[in-house]
Amino acid sequence: MLGFSGTMTLSPYSKGHHHTGQTIRLHSYLHVLFPGTHCITTVSTVSVAVGTTVSIPCLYESKYRSHVKYLCKGETWNSCTDVIKTNSRSHNSVYTISDDPARDVFTVTIRSQEVGTSHYWCAVEIDDGADEGEQFQLVSRGNSSLSVPEQNIAAYVGQSVDILCYHRYPVTPGWCRLELGRCVWGGQDGAAGGAHVTFNASQPTVLVVTVRDLRLETSGWYMCVQGDLNIPMLLSVHSEYKSVFTSFKLFHFSTLFHQSLTGT
Repeated sequence: MLGFSGTMTLSPYSKGHHHTGQTIRLHSYLHVLFPGTHCITTVSTVSVAVGTTVSIPCLYESKYRSHVKYLCKGETWNSCTDVIKTNSRSHNSVYTISDDPARDVFTVTIRSQEVGTSHYWCAVEIDDGADEGEQFQLVSRGNSSLSVPEQNIAAYVGQSVDILCYHRYPVTPGWCRLELGRCVWGGQDGAAGGAHVTFNASQPTVLVVTVRDLRLETSGWYMCVQGDLNIPMLLSVHSEYKSVFTSFKLFHFSTLFHQSLTGT
């Protein structure tokens, strides 16, 4: 079973007196081998261009659905500063946060402001104990080293979708499903998220990932991965387009029929 080569914190930090200050870092395929060891799952290192905005998914266990989520900034867990929370209504031009309890994920957006590496934590408030957090890094440069044209991708059941992963380094990126921790590497066609995945790396700086036979359960957060760099994207698979079109035709017909009866 494959995993991406970046590292994740196997035992999440707990903010407060329960924090031991010890971090165990192993390859993320351990998350697949030992499900449930992560209270929060997120990316490791994301490369962005200065002045652009990036969305970061923070997946959590279902028991935290009703809890407050927040983004914390700082290199260490005990010293990081809360920058935005799901229960805050204050306007923020740099950060946004939204929670989707139905999918057990909250999403933060960050606008990169200056060159350098920033450390952040996806975090969940624990009312009767220490908060839980998982770290990721944002590397801001003049140009992104790994990017996608769009982080939100919509498709329909039974169709296929092409996703472009732009990269600067000669190593071919991989394709991973964040929720499952499973990856398919460039040049090795396979399955990820219940759909067949094929690659086209004929261009030296672009990997074309084609996801075929889409299903509703294929929806979720995926990543292009190259070394320690990740770029996440949300793939949303909807019911067949013809069903939407049919619904529209029925609605339009019923409206015309009503108008013919009432003279309106």
